Amino acid sequence: MFCRYCGASIQADSEYCSKCGKRLVSAPSPRVQALVRLLRLESPYPYAGVLFILFAVWIAQPRQSNVDYTQIHLELELEGESGRPEENIFRHHLSLIVENLSAEPLREIPVEFRVRIEPERTGEVVSDFLGRRLVIHRDGESLPLLVVLTDLIEAHEKRRYTIDGIVTMTPPAELTYEVLAEGTGEVLASFEATIEPAAPVISGPVASLR
Repeated sequence: MFCRYCGASIQADSEYCSKCGKRLVSAPSPRVQALVRLLRLESPYPYAGVLFILFAVWIAQPRQSNVDYTQIHLELELEGESGRPEENIFRHHLSLIVENLSAEPLREIPVEFRVRIEPERTGEVVSDFLGRRLVIHRDGESLPLLVVLTDLIEAHEKRRYTIDGIVTMTPPAELTYEVLAEGTGEVLASFEATIEPAAPVISGPVASLR
């Protein structure tokens, strides 16, 4: 058997590891032991490392979506605006409307959400979409957010999702929010918004009371 702490080969009835000296609370599972013998490993832990590396490589591989985006209609609408313009903080409250044009139910729709800014300037835009609050644009660099719309959308039905764009930068600037098909760069929906400097506060003469 092997030490669960350092991986050293030890006697099956050992209570302590002869290499690291730690007490052996439990041994690796019989399945792991059988795999170690099959692969003739000196320790079960290198195999776990190989599995981790293979999993990381699989995650990094570009994947082609099986969704037919021609059967989906998307729209971005502005529901309202808020923020603190005097502090150069602006918030756009958007809705993403997804309509299923097909005769079959749809779910697991992957989309990318990003924003383009003209002119580019120092600052950032944070997206609040499906409970994920992440930076999607920072100092001229676009950082698209990939989300999967997991809700079941029946045939010829619509579903509305709320998206907030929180902008922190010096105005004026033109922003274009975009929803894209995963991995293709095809823009499925867009909305243009503007951030403007705060209106100056005009104060008149103060009347004295006598």
